[in-house]
Formats: sequence, structure tokens, C-alpha cells
Amino acid sequence: MKMMKLMTIGLVSAASAALLTGSDSEPLALVQDGKLAARLECGNTPAELLASNEYYRIVKAVTGCEVDAAAQAAAPNRIVIKITGDPEANDEIRIVRDKTTIGLVGNNARCAAGAMYRLLEEVGCRWYWADKDGEYLPSERKNLSVGTLDIHERAAFKYFQLSTHPVQEKYRFLAHNRANMLMGRTRGFWDWGCSGHWGGHSFGAFVPDGKGYRNYEDLFKDEPECFALWKGKRVKDQHCYSNPRTREIFLKFMDDFWNKHEKEDLVMNLSALDTPVYCTCENCKKYGDSSTLYFSFLNFLITETEKKHPGHLYDSYAYSFYLSPPQCKVHPNLMVTYCQYNRCYKHALGDTNCTMNVRSLKAVKDWWTKLDHMPDIYGYHYDAFDWPKALLLPIWDVFQDEIQWCRKGGIRFYKTEFYGSDCTKAKVQRFSSYALLKLFWNPDLDMDALMTEYTDRVFGKAGPEMKAYWKLLAKSWSKDMCIGGYGNKPGPFSSALMTKDVKAEANRLFAAAREKVAEGTRERTEVEAEFGYFTDWADITRSRDEWTAIADNSDPKRVAALKAAEPAEVLYPQPGKKNRPTAISWEPEVIKDKDGKFAGYKNTSDGLLYGNHPGVFADEFWLPCQWVNYQLDFDFQYPTNRNKPGYRMGTVMRWHGERFAGHPFGSINFSINKDGSWSTWIYERFDQKRGPIETKLGRGKIAPLDNGWHHFSGRVVDSAYIVKIDGVTLYEADNVAPVGRGMINVCTGTHPPCPLNITNLTVRAIHAPGDPFETENRKGKARVDGSGRTIYE
Repeated sequence: MKMMKLMTIGLVSAASAALLTGSDSEPLALVQDGKLAARLECGNTPAELLASNEYYRIVKAVTGCEVDAAAQAAAPNRIVIKITGDPEANDEIRIVRDKTTIGLVGNNARCAAGAMYRLLEEVGCRWYWADKDGEYLPSERKNLSVGTLDIHERAAFKYFQLSTHPVQEKYRFLAHNRANMLMGRTRGFWDWGCSGHWGGHSFGAFVPDGKGYRNYEDLFKDEPECFALWKGKRVKDQHCYSNPRTREIFLKFMDDFWNKHEKEDLVMNLSALDTPVYCTCENCKKYGDSSTLYFSFLNFLITETEKKHPGHLYDSYAYSFYLSPPQCKVHPNLMVTYCQYNRCYKHALGDTNCTMNVRSLKAVKDWWTKLDHMPDIYGYHYDAFDWPKALLLPIWDVFQDEIQWCRKGGIRFYKTEFYGSDCTKAKVQRFSSYALLKLFWNPDLDMDALMTEYTDRVFGKAGPEMKAYWKLLAKSWSKDMCIGGYGNKPGPFSSALMTKDVKAEANRLFAAAREKVAEGTRERTEVEAEFGYFTDWADITRSRDEWTAIADNSDPKRVAALKAAEPAEVLYPQPGKKNRPTAISWEPEVIKDKDGKFAGYKNTSDGLLYGNHPGVFADEFWLPCQWVNYQLDFDFQYPTNRNKPGYRMGTVMRWHGERFAGHPFGSINFSINKDGSWSTWIYERFDQKRGPIETKLGRGKIAPLDNGWHHFSGRVVDSAYIVKIDGVTLYEADNVAPVGRGMINVCTGTHPPCPLNITNLTVRAIHAPGDPFETENRKGKARVDGSGRTIYE
């Protein structure tokens, strides 16, 4: 009530006593008959000036009215922006009006500006996602007005953000929806009035001035004693926190920082490099454990800096080697943000059947006991999957449950990561991110009503179908297996999300939606965008389902037809697409899952073929490759200046994907030496002690290969595999493994590498009867004619 009184007093002084005594029963015009009817009066803070510009930009765009100085002077009504109240309290806005005046009040500049964006929502403006096409304005008209206004809103937390890099369209989206903290200090982003947050894993920036150091790696070369002793040697992966020189460098950096930014609304991040390494020197070991070592160092830095620069706020993480509470107390000016990658993104935090969330809440409770209050929260919701494309996460209900839990705990700071600088990925999560921003101001909002408003506006007449689709996904998402952490492979989760019934109902809803909105309209464009996000999930499921079906039950008649079929459309190279080098040495890097088990191989060289048909080629080993049966052909020649018998040509026909229970995982390999000896094998799995486990398929020897050109042909179809050299079959088997998908590599086998001569390299699709296929000009199906030949039509 005290805050309400302060705001009312400020409002009176801003808009005159008549504001509270006049009538507001009649509409108040902002624009009337195409002429500006309400001018804006505000202070000169950048946030207020931006809000002023946005107001005039929008009313002109909607009504066509003039907004120049003369038009403003002639406007009979006023909109008055006022900053009053406690700037240290949670963000708060108040909007009221009388007959001729609207009062917009905030307890700081960003809130005063935010009151303008909230007013614009009253006339129909929305900012639904982080890009220019996410702005929705009222339809064109000559009149624009507001009715009764009595709005009072207070944010749930002191600070809240979707953590992203400085991108103007993202910041516009966040500011319009009244997030109050932004990363980065580039002018133009800062002007929105939001609190600043400097740094993330910031210790890499703490280097001495005047020595020309670009980063901490340069400092390591000159002063390695400032860095962690790890396994008996100094490493650049972390600092030595007990070293006096380290402390001197850090304190000087903080002193210089606040000398530059003393008067700014800024939280300084103090956080270690993003590695699990920490110093184990004798002095650091005296702290007992790595978390106590870390937070004792932060306490020292803040305590000493406070002597020159008192009153500033800092934040750090509970994360990595400092995830657990320390034995020491934590400085009161340090906000500890608990990195909650141990929670489940599918189930409510209070769900006792979710073992992951039970453990997560216990960890938060341990910090709560140490701090005497709940730690702040750092989320990784949108980082759940490691995938080239963003995958739609129907987690709006998860967010609402979490924000209500955080409000109950009384946290100061909530953030979740939001795709760095990428607006395209951010759009995939458009409703959940929009809903989260609204939840920061009203954790108890009606999510169903918010979704109805959103889908009706974005998808038009197709709104009911799209709402039903989103609710279908959310219901399916909340079932079955947990998901937490970050960087998961989506395959295992796709089957649980995209069940047969879910896919059928989703396709029905999209078909019905298309019937309601015409092609070429904004609404149809957004329906198709949403269908693309659905397809990304469905394709992963389809890929897994096809893999499993072929691995478990490959049809002998189908396999026979595939082995005999003529090659169909060219998959590589495709005209107009960049073709990668095809003949350089292949040196694999072992990639492991977080549990230490085999995940696959990734080329460190550029010998992989990719950049063309997405069903076969990919630029990373985990990309989804839909089932494509194919034949690889190329001519090769050993370099004439190399005559070593061991010189060999190798190919890798890769079928990488997620691990599937009961099936081997790896790649089909073939190599032939110049002396005619050849072998073929599968890399089946990876053992941490033994390395790659091979399954030999076959080996043999033909006549030595001369210095002329030779032809390689490899066919991988379902579970069958055929290799020919110069038209002679060297190996053929029907039940090797599911081999018809994945990436291709051509490599040499000498050290140092000496590339083969390669020419006429093509990859062509192989189709079984009934398989759909595409040519350059048409789609068709494969069939078998009376003589047994496969015909493509």
C-alpha cells in the first residue's frame, strides 16, 4: 500500500490533481479522424525517449496521422510519463486516466517506458516473438482510443531475463514485454532502460591493463603461476585463487571496471571459466573443498572492492566444481544463481514421481539453508537438446509451475538461456518465451486464455486448430521419460513425444488449419512455420522408426529388389550446391556421450561429403538422416609417385545416429591397398579402455592395382551391403546392419596424408518398389516390371 500511495502522489504531480477527479467513462482518443489527438510528455531518459518514439511510430503506422511537432502541439489530450517510487523495489507500473489525460508511472525509467508498452497493448499491440515479423499492430484505421484505465502491476522478481546476446530485434521483443535485465553494453541496446548484466564465466576477461593481453591465455604464457595447478602442472583452464598475484590482477580489474561504470544500473558477474578444473596447490587445498575455495575467493574480491566502490551487486553461479554449498558464508552483495540443469523440463517441480525433480529440490534446499534464503535460478530449458535446429519445446506449463515456485521462495533473479544471437531459433519457442515474459509479471495468469488470444491473433481462423495442436504436444510432452541437463540427443525423446496417435492428430489439425486460411496470407505463413517445427520432431521419430524396423525385420524380398535396382536420381553432386572436398586424409576424433559411453566419430578434416542431399549428407555426425538407400561410385587413382604396398584407399559409409537398444552403432568401412589386399568391417561401439570395437565382415586379395584409374562402387541398402572394384564383386551380404543412411567419407591411409586422385564421384538413390522418390522434375514411385527390372515413374 505504501508503494501504491507513492505512485499515486507521483501521478498527481505528473498529470495534475484533475487526473484523479475527472471522469473516464468516455473513450479517450489517441488519434481522431486521422489526426493525432494525444501527445506524449516525458522526461529525457533514453528509455522514456525510446518509448515516445515507439508511441508515435505505432500510431502513425496504424492511422497514418502526422506526428510532427505541429501535430503534437495541436493534440487536445496528453499522455504523461512519470518516474516515482522506490527504484530498488521490484518493477512496478501504474496506468490511470481522466477525461483528457493518461498517466503512466513506473518506479524507474524502464518501468515508466514499460507502462507505455502496456498502454499500447490496451489498443491491440503485441510483440509475440523476437523478430520484426513478431510485431502485431491493430488493423489500419483512422481512429484509435482507450477506454477505462486502472492498471497496477508489480513484477514477481527484482531481476528477470531471457539470457541472450546483444541483438536489436531480440532486445526490442524483451523490452516491449518488460523483461528488465539485458546482457551486453552496446549503445542502442542499453537505451531500453533495462538493468545491465556484465559478464558470464567472466574470469577470462580479468587481465592486466597496459600489457597488450587479448585474453587470459596471453596472461598464462607470461604468468602461469596465476593459474590452476591441476594433476601436477599449471593449466590455463582455471585460476589459482590463493595466489597473491591473481588477487592483485582481479582487484585492479574490478577497480577499473567500477571507475568506468560507477553510476550505471549494472550487476557484475564474477564467475570461473567454464571448465570443471580447479586449483589443487597446497594453499588452495587448505580451503577444504572446491566450492569453499571458490566462494571464499569471491568474498575476498567483493569485500576489498566494497572499500572503494560500496553498494554494488554481483552475481555468480552455483555450478560445476562449485555447485554444492560452501562451508563459508556468502557475501550479502553476491547473488548466487543456482544452475538448475539437474531439474526435469517435463514435469512439475513438486511432482514426487519425478525422481530428477526430487533431487533438484533437495539441492536447492541445501543452498537455501546455507544462504538463509532461496538461491536465484539459472535455467537451461531451451538448451535441452544438442541439435542444429531448435526443436519446439511445449513447456509453457512447466514455466508457470516454476515461476510460481520461485515466487514462493522469494528469489531475486531468474534467468534462462535463450539462444545467443539467433532470432530464427528463438521464434521456434515463440509462445513459451512470450508466456514466460508474461509470467514474470503475473505468475497466476490464465495460460489457456493467453494461448487462445495468441493463436487467434497469429493464426486467424485457424487459431482453434493450432491451440489444439499445442495442447496436444504439451500433454504428450509431460508423459514418460524425464529430460534434464543440456545438450541431449533428441532421438530417444522423439518417440515418446511423437507417438503414432499424436502424429495422426497433428496432421489432421494442420490439414484443418490449412482449410481455414488462404495461401499467401500472414496467418497461413505462420501455420506453415509451425508445421515445419512439427516436422522437425516427426522426422527424427520417423528416422528412428525406420532404422529400428529395418534392423529388426528387414524384408528379404525388399532387400533383393534393392540389390537389383538400377540407380535412380542423383543425390550428389547437386547443381548449384557447394560440394565438399572428396579426397583428403581422414583422422577421426572420438565423441563420447556425457555418460562416457560411445557416441560416435566426428571428422577433424574436411574429407566428409556434405552440403548436398540432407538424407545422406550432414555437417555433424548427429544430424538426422532420413532413410536413404544409395550407391556411391567414383574413379580413383593412386598417386604415381607413391608405390608403397601399404598405400590404401578407404571409404566410410556412415550410418550414425542415436544409440538403439540391442543394435550395434558405428560405421561401415572398406579399404583396399595398392597390392590388392582389401578388408571391410564395422566400428560397432566404443569402449573407454579398449577403444573402438570392430566387427570384421570380410577380407581378401585381388591382383595388385596398377597406376591407372580404377572404379569403386558401394551399395548400402537397408541391411544389405555390396562392394565392387572395377566391376568385380568383392563383398556382398544381406544382414550386415542397417546401412542405408548416414554420411560418406573417402580417405587415404598414409602418413603424412597424400590424397588419392578422385573423379566422377556420384551418389545415386536406390528405391524399392513402392518407395516414393524425387527427380529434378517430378515425384514418383518405383515399381518392378514383368522382367524384374525396377522402373521409376
